[in-house]
Amino acid sequence: TADTIERQDVSEGRSGLPVRLALKIVTADGCEPVEGAFVEIWHTQRTGVYSGETPSGMMCYGDDPDAVNFLYFRGSQTTDAEGRVDFDTCYPGWYSSRAVHIHFRVIVGGDEHLTSQLFFDDALSAEIFASHPEYAEFGQPDTTNATDNVIGGEADFSPYVLETARMADGAMLASKVIAIRSST
Repeated sequence: TADTIERQDVSEGRSGLPVRLALKIVTADGCEPVEGAFVEIWHTQRTGVYSGETPSGMMCYGDDPDAVNFLYFRGSQTTDAEGRVDFDTCYPGWYSSRAVHIHFRVIVGGDEHLTSQLFFDDALSAEIFASHPEYAEFGQPDTTNATDNVIGGEADFSPYVLETARMADGAMLASKVIAIRSST
């Protein structure tokens, strides 16, 4: 994937539904917080386009070849004593054959422990793409979690779905506790 910058606000001023993404990294064998884990996230902007120089190249840039020159919706942080990182971002867009998702990677002590993706509830995505003024122009996603080409074959994909809540200020809180093994 493309480079990231250590920062909390990954939006670079791009518009969209504000999301506060809270991730807590814990050990799989005791649910103890993992302090000092490097957590990296990346996702599309509301138009379904990724930023940065990626191995997939033009496929990720859609109709915006200038996206390669930016790092919007990419960022990294190190977990605190509670195993937590918080990112200020916006609700991701969608692109064909993929449900709405956020990629993430967890590195502890220089070893990559996990690279995966987190998804949003299908009903929530349908609501946002039907009624939010900055998303409605893109229409409904053509892929649900059940038909996604990454998690669609899972019997239970709920472990990959973010918990969400609407905040009083109009932003959305999206959160997940992520358990990692003690060794790679």
